[in-house]
Amino acid sequence: MPYGLSDPAAHSMHLDGPGFTVTDLLKTADVKITVFFEKMRNIRDNFDLSQTVQHQLVNLEKRYCIVMAIFHKFERLFKEVFREETHIDAQE
Repeated sequence: MPYGLSDPAAHSMHLDGPGFTVTDLLKTADVKITVFFEKMRNIRDNFDLSQTVQHQLVNLEKRYCIVMAIFHKFERLFKEVFREETHIDAQE
């Protein structure tokens, strides 16, 4: 059974986007993102999911990994920039 944008039923109705986000799900379930992806991998490997759903789960995890890498880089740069600015202000 197809799901997502490849689902023919999806083209017959107006889609405003998801009714909830992964963040909403994690907050409501009180689950950490790493546990969530571990469980999703388990479901993906042990249940007969359509290729579309499997693909969406893999892409979600990939996007998360990319965003986390960018966030950590930004966080380091942010600390360096404002540490230098604070250091310069202290010297003046």
